[in-house]
Amino acid sequence: NVGGCGLGFEGFARLIASSHLQNLKVLQAQNNSIGDMGIEALLMTPALKSLEELHLTESREGRYEEDPVITGQGLERLATWPGLSQIRSLTLDGNNLSDAGVNALLHSPHIGNLKSLSLAETGLHSTAIESFANAGFRAKLEDLNLSGNWLNGAGMSYLAKAKCLEDLKVLKIHRCELRPDDARDLWEAKFISTVRMMNAAHNYFGSEGLITLLEAKPKELHTLLMQNNSLDSEGIASLASSPASNSLLDLDLSLNRLDSLSMQALTNAEQLQHLRILKVSHCTQSEEVRDELQNSPLGKRLAVLEMDLSIPF
Repeated sequence: NVGGCGLGFEGFARLIASSHLQNLKVLQAQNNSIGDMGIEALLMTPALKSLEELHLTESREGRYEEDPVITGQGLERLATWPGLSQIRSLTLDGNNLSDAGVNALLHSPHIGNLKSLSLAETGLHSTAIESFANAGFRAKLEDLNLSGNWLNGAGMSYLAKAKCLEDLKVLKIHRCELRPDDARDLWEAKFISTVRMMNAAHNYFGSEGLITLLEAKPKELHTLLMQNNSLDSEGIASLASSPASNSLLDLDLSLNRLDSLSMQALTNAEQLQHLRILKVSHCTQSEEVRDELQNSPLGKRLAVLEMDLSIPF
């Protein structure tokens, strides 16, 4: 791990050229401002023959305007790197990517073994996600992070059609400006039957989006993060009464304005039978409502119940 070491392009190039890295499997070189020149160095190195995980994240906080980052052009060059053929996990968060760059990566002949792809906060829009639907590559992604990109509109429809996501197990789409219509497109995807963990926090799905998810019956889904999603009593009542919620082990409903009816629905929940972690912090609660939930059948079988009476709105 050489994250945050200020390597720059030249230091990164010297590092990856070392013959001592022949057996290296994981390279974490985040926050080093390697830019597109760092990608060129990757293309030229004869080392890194055993590399399976590559982390080239750049932080968007505290970064100077002139600090180099990987651009769409650099991603297009990365797509031509034969070394990608052994990469199983690729993280490019915080770089300044483009539709053309993502398209080139997803059509690369070298990503047949890729299982995990993280492109959070890379300036993508829904048009970039069309590449997932059109890509005819061999890889079957199991973990995808698109958080912090503007994906509302057609973005979720494209994801739902993507054959490369049919075996998806982890999906992170928090802070993507998603609304109920986007949720409806997403829940119709084939991977809803295989996804196990979903982080959809800080969107605008609302109760309509949550109810549509329950109707899709995601049988493998055990972790659902829905903080700050404009949820109300209608959605919570459906959650508490739907048999589809029984797969859940970890549920985060924090930062939603859950009124007394919402909390009462959780207190009297007939479902959520296997839930072990429930977070309802920063929701509208009284001490009385909190005590009722803690002493309810649901509250007593929970391993973790997080409730904070403060309301940061």
